[in-house]
Amino acid sequence: MARRTPEDALHTKETVLNTAIRMLSSEGYDQFSLNKLAQNCDVTRGAVYHHFKNKETLFLEVAKFLLKKMGESIYRWAQSGPSGGKDLLEAFLYGTRGFLTESQSPEYQRIILLDAPAVLGMKKWKAMDDEYTTSTLLNVFTQLKSESDTYDPAVLAQAFSGAMNQLSRWISNEKDIDASYSHLERMLKGFIQLKHQRTSRSTRTR
Repeated sequence: MARRTPEDALHTKETVLNTAIRMLSSEGYDQFSLNKLAQNCDVTRGAVYHHFKNKETLFLEVAKFLLKKMGESIYRWAQSGPSGGKDLLEAFLYGTRGFLTESQSPEYQRIILLDAPAVLGMKKWKAMDDEYTTSTLLNVFTQLKSESDTYDPAVLAQAFSGAMNQLSRWISNEKDIDASYSHLERMLKGFIQLKHQRTSRSTRTR
């Protein structure tokens, strides 16, 4: 029997991870088992346990993978506007639409927004969400803050992140994503316009 190479091991791990994502998104964490996973991957249980010591460890790896993928998707959407991401407000709006669109996938809805808080606990789940998605919002709100603004960008980032997760869940319940985003965009532009007006008045009175 030929010895397995590092490339073989990597291929097995990727197969197991991708199959786990499909299974978790369709049947959920409670019904998922590593034994069934090994059968669906056509590998031995030992091959699965070689990479993941238990079900929770595998779930954590899946959650990190999906959150990182979401962060990368948001960045691509933010860069897809006419300015190529140079206009910060435009990039923020495009990135927002990107999140609402990409988060409608069955794997994100079931694994990240439904199962992850319960399986991992809110503290661990929030730390991961902050690292891969909310951190981008914090960076945006920090850059948008002018000298006359008194808000804390971290508070705003947390509030908006939570609201977007809830809006994504709501849209997934057969709501019109285009209409929902249109309402959100008008609201955000209204806040942005109001902010600019206040900034302009503050500058003129100095």
